[in-house]
Amino acid sequence: MMIGNSLEDMQEFIEENDVKFLRMQFCDINGVSRNVAVSDKQVADAAQDGVLIDGNAVAGFDGRDRSDLVLKPFFETATILPWRPQRGKVASVICGVFYPDGRPCEADSRQVLGRQIARAEALGYTMNVGAECEFYLFKQDDAGRPTTDPVDDADYCALAPGDRGENTRRDIILTLEDMGFVVESSHHETGRGHHEIDFRYTEALKAADQLMILRNVVRNIAQRNGQHATFMPKPLNGEPGSGMHVNLSLMRGLDNLFIERDGDISEEARHFAAGILTHMPGITALANPTVNSYKRLATGMEAPSRINWGKSAREALIRIPADAEHRCRMEVRSPDPTCNPYLTYAVMLAAGLDGLERRLPLLPETVGDAEIGVFLPMSLNDALGAMAADPLITEVLGVELAEKFQAIKRAEWQAYMTTVHDWEQARYFTGY
Repeated sequence: MMIGNSLEDMQEFIEENDVKFLRMQFCDINGVSRNVAVSDKQVADAAQDGVLIDGNAVAGFDGRDRSDLVLKPFFETATILPWRPQRGKVASVICGVFYPDGRPCEADSRQVLGRQIARAEALGYTMNVGAECEFYLFKQDDAGRPTTDPVDDADYCALAPGDRGENTRRDIILTLEDMGFVVESSHHETGRGHHEIDFRYTEALKAADQLMILRNVVRNIAQRNGQHATFMPKPLNGEPGSGMHVNLSLMRGLDNLFIERDGDISEEARHFAAGILTHMPGITALANPTVNSYKRLATGMEAPSRINWGKSAREALIRIPADAEHRCRMEVRSPDPTCNPYLTYAVMLAAGLDGLERRLPLLPETVGDAEIGVFLPMSLNDALGAMAADPLITEVLGVELAEKFQAIKRAEWQAYMTTVHDWEQARYFTGY
């Protein structure tokens, strides 16, 4: 369903597909999708003047002179929502956020990534991204409310009938393919009710758009199948967490700069990986942005806890797997699916470019189960401190957006720290 970016292209798309409503989609600083719906009769006005929103009501956009912001559609991102009515269809289109005078809003996450992509292109580079997104499926009760009971007790790569999420996964993939996305594979993961869907690699901005849409599709299709989907990094005790491994490759034209040379990873791959590892403490607050994220990183269930890399070490933070030449890549394994992909990909790209520009040396390789490397931040509070201490992160996000992210997440940490949890009551209530 690929279309051009002109109003004429969009109007033709609307007419050919019997579209009656267009959901103007954008995301807040937390990476949560939001939208305003317009009818097909308002598309021309939306293209010319944009659609007004109240910035002060959206996390990360609030601030002086932000009560009026404007959504402007990128029509080439338009796609039909297949789970909506097929007569009088609903389509979504990703938007940029602007001031009424046409200036880009500094708080728009998508434009943060766009700036880093433009910087890379000026240096002759393009970054491709392929995400491996994990999530859990839970049963619903008779009233349709989510429970904490997984839909099955199956394990890695299980088949039906053990895998009771198989039909939901199938419907998700067919929906994504109807929307024009290329899904490389899917399978049951190691946890009960635990699943993974892997996207084909593509240019970084499109990859971030796809992840935003994937989360929406997974939740909607799961609900239609009487299940509840969650991307919470660690929803269950004793079960693996949900990660989002990010596969990166750097291109110069049609040449993959990460292709092995003389049996070893390329010099460009070494410097790029070194840049990401150098800035990983500061990146972590963005890649793992919730209190719950650090329950996954602390488990030891194949989630990385140290800043290191390896070719075969399954728990390395960056893994550079053996692969066919044209698909040679590095896999960054610490992020989780609650992250804002625009901000996460932006700081990864900037960190990798910093490694290239400064020719940073790569740490010694981690082999087997050896525990090499300093620890990642082990709490959201620690990660926020590392983020504040890294000037590169502030440079990429801009001072205002970086400060807003810090303020929102420090309030989240404070709320967590002042709440008495069941574990504390069970351990201390009668013993002290």
